Amino acid sequence: MIYISMFAIAGVLIANFLKNIKSDYTTFIILFVSIVIISCIVSMLSSYFGTINRLIQLISVQKIYIKLLLKITGVAYIAEFSSDLCVDLGYTTIANQIKIFGKVTILMIGLPVIEAVINLLGELM
Repeated sequence: MIYISMFAIAGVLIANFLKNIKSDYTTFIILFVSIVIISCIVSMLSSYFGTINRLIQLISVQKIYIKLLLKITGVAYIAEFSSDLCVDLGYTTIANQIKIFGKVTILMIGLPVIEAVINLLGELM
């Protein structure tokens, strides 16, 4: 965490310094820093998939629901990160569209869970 924070602060300081000299480069620097951070997050998460699979085997919930929960969490983080990046770069319209697309994607991913809940309620009545 310390290395990523230092890298991010260095990137922001360089971008801030270049903003007065050549503002076109600041967007590329911020984008580069963001991509590096995202790649570190993805590599860190990939090492935890084995642990997640062991946890799935320990609990008595169907695997599909855990997978859906992980997909929804991933979509939410990606949408939030992308949206925040667009807002920071001054593209709020695109940021809002990313948020809407993320919400619709989460709804579509969650439809099997909603269907299962409705079927369960139908069986109980």
